[in-house]
Parts: sequence; structure tokens; C-alpha cells
Amino acid sequence: MTYILPSRLFFYLQPQSKIDAMMPTMEESNNYHDLVTDQIEVMMQQETKLYSCRDYCKMHGWGPKEARSFANDRKLMLQWSYNVIDFFNLERETAGIALCYSDRFLQNETRGREFLDDTEKYQLLCIASLYTAIKIHEPASITPKAFAEISRDQYTAEELEETEQLLLDTLDWRVNPPTSLEFVRNYLELLPVGLLDEETKATAYILARAQTERALGEYSFVTVEASKIAFSCVQNGLEVLGFGDNNALYCLAAKMDRDYLYFDQEDLRRQLHSVITWETSTIEAVSGHTKGSPYGSNLHDTTERHHLHQNTTPRSVACMFFSR
Repeated sequence: MTYILPSRLFFYLQPQSKIDAMMPTMEESNNYHDLVTDQIEVMMQQETKLYSCRDYCKMHGWGPKEARSFANDRKLMLQWSYNVIDFFNLERETAGIALCYSDRFLQNETRGREFLDDTEKYQLLCIASLYTAIKIHEPASITPKAFAEISRDQYTAEELEETEQLLLDTLDWRVNPPTSLEFVRNYLELLPVGLLDEETKATAYILARAQTERALGEYSFVTVEASKIAFSCVQNGLEVLGFGDNNALYCLAAKMDRDYLYFDQEDLRRQLHSVITWETSTIEAVSGHTKGSPYGSNLHDTTERHHLHQNTTPRSVACMFFSR
């Protein structure tokens, strides 16, 4: 399975003569950048006012040992969600949206603690979150019965639907969170015209995407805004591709008048490098392998799109999570 790039990025892979003929005028480009900037501003307002998340382990009085144990379970459930998404050939971004659902549910003072204290209820919450996210954000849904089978019948279709309703009520039906990957796409659109050739921009997108997926699994990032994570991911990707010395992203931040993008940016970038467990030399080697094609198999293998074997089914993977 290969990465699916947004349709606009497919435009970058056309012959240069065709790209030149389709390129907008300077005025059109400025208007487009204004629209993207406005969209980013709206997304930033949403993530702080409607979709923010607290450190709910600390909020519920958990100590460091309990929090570390939960963080591992959370990472395993995200891995399981990715496997389900990959098996059904859906968008991996949807798994991140599902995780946003469950995280925000757990910060609820009255209902969150009950699901946080009980491993089986937490697993059910994650399944319901993924089921709901797929139903809302994918063109086709997976039936509750199918999810019950995937969980090795540990949960019934009725329990899943009941939990889905509880989830939606707790979230006040706020189910369209701005994602880190959505910010990544918009940030790349705002880079100065001519800074990157289109093939390099597509590769930068893939490198940033891999980082956002890894960052999602780290509980330590649960309180960090998606816009900040995305900004660091894009900056890391550009640096790996040899564009780390220019001020393109800082010009971008200036356009948005968002000083907080600078706040602790270096520390966040270092954390992301640690999270994704890549050596810089490894990423550089990968980007070199994909010079001719951003869909190269070397990149696909190195970023470990499938943490589990590609032939593994969701039901067999469920044995890892639902047999405790």
C-alpha cells in the first residue's frame, strides 16, 4: 500500500511544461495564499476554543507510574487503529481523528475517569471512536457487527453503538477537529513560490506526515496544539531535505501573525525527532532514494507505515489487545 497524496500534490508530479501552463499569476497566487491563511487562522481558533485537550491522567489524580502504563495502552490502541485503517484501505488521518475523540472524552470530569480506570472500557471507547470517525470522515463505513468481530466478540454491536452515543453526547457532537496533517498541507501551500520544486514539496509532505503519525502515539503531546506539531514536522522535513537554513517557515508564521509558533519550537522539534526514533542520516538516505519518486518503496518501508506485517488482519492483531 502506498501513501495517498492530496489531489493538489498530484499536480506537482505533472511534466514541468504542463505545470508552467497551469501555474497561477502572481495576483492569483496572493489571493490563494490569503485564503489558506484565513483557513489556518480559523483552524487555530478551533483547536484552542473547541478541541483543546488537557493532561487528563494528571487531572484525574494518576501518578507517573499509572500514567506511563496508560500511555503504553494508548499507543497500542492507536497502532491497532492504524492496522484496521490500512486493512480497509482508508485514510490514516482518520485514526488520528478517532484518537482526538477518545482523548477529549477522557478529560470529562464525570465520565472520563470511569473509562480511564477500566482497560476493557477504554478499549471499547477506542473502538467506538474509530467507528464514529470512519462513519463521519470516510466515504464508506464499517458496520458495528464487523467491529465486534474485529474485537474477537469481546464487545457486542449494541455496546459499541451505546458507547458511540455516549461519546457524541460527551463531545457535544464536535467531531471535526483540525488535524496536524491538515495544518501540514496548508503550511506547505504557504511556502514562498519557487522555494521548492514540486517533487521536493511532495517529499516534504510525506516526511512531515510520518512524523505526525508517530507524534500522535505519544501521550506527552496530548496537550500540544496540532498547529505547533505540524509546524515542527514541516520544519524538520525541510531541514532533512536541505532547506533548514532558510527563513521560509518563519516568513510563513509572520504572515499568520502567530508568535506562539516560535515558542519552545526547538524543544518541540527535538522531541519529535526523539519520538519518531529516526537518525537524521537515515532520513537523508530515504530522501535520496526517493529523489525520482516521492512514492518510493524505500520511504514506505523505512517510515514503517505498517508497524505490523502487511498481511496481518485486524482480527489477528486483536489478539494482541483484546486477550488480556
